[in-house]
Amino acid sequence: MTDFPSEEYPTFEWSPLVKTIVFIIYGVIIIFSLVGNTIVIFVILRCKPMQSITNLFITNLAVSDLLMSLVAAPFTPISSFSNTWVLPQFLCKLLGFTMAVSVYVSTLSSTAIALDRYMVIVHPFIRKMQNWMCGVIIAAIWAIATLISLPLAIYQTTTFDPIENDTICTESWPSSKSRRVSF
Repeated sequence: MTDFPSEEYPTFEWSPLVKTIVFIIYGVIIIFSLVGNTIVIFVILRCKPMQSITNLFITNLAVSDLLMSLVAAPFTPISSFSNTWVLPQFLCKLLGFTMAVSVYVSTLSSTAIALDRYMVIVHPFIRKMQNWMCGVIIAAIWAIATLISLPLAIYQTTTFDPIENDTICTESWPSSKSRRVSF
């Protein structure tokens, strides 16, 4: 089974108007994300009273969002609208990996915020988490997200389709079992 276009699965061509609208929307989202997340990071790191445990986790979310905005988001419409992979080969590996890391960091950071809030509300007399422990948890979040996403960096590759005469970026696993084990 392949992911290549065929008579059974024909390629789809987007209209120039739709492409333009999507590029504009992506551009606006990227700009707002860059500005908003940079402000959040700057304010929390600059103002000592703002450096609560929850806000440090929120800063981690903002860093993850910046990663997505800077690395993955600009190339998503380009790769989505092209029936062939037009970007450099290293971006094939980098984009999937970066998107996965960002999603996992966001999810794990949101979980950490929820657990912190749970402890503060349900167990108000238990000693609060210290900033250094929050830093350890944030480092662990990035390590876990990176390890979970690493298979994408390894198995994401560009492949030439001789039938369609084009190159695509796809996952190329040694076996379907290895993919199931990974995800």
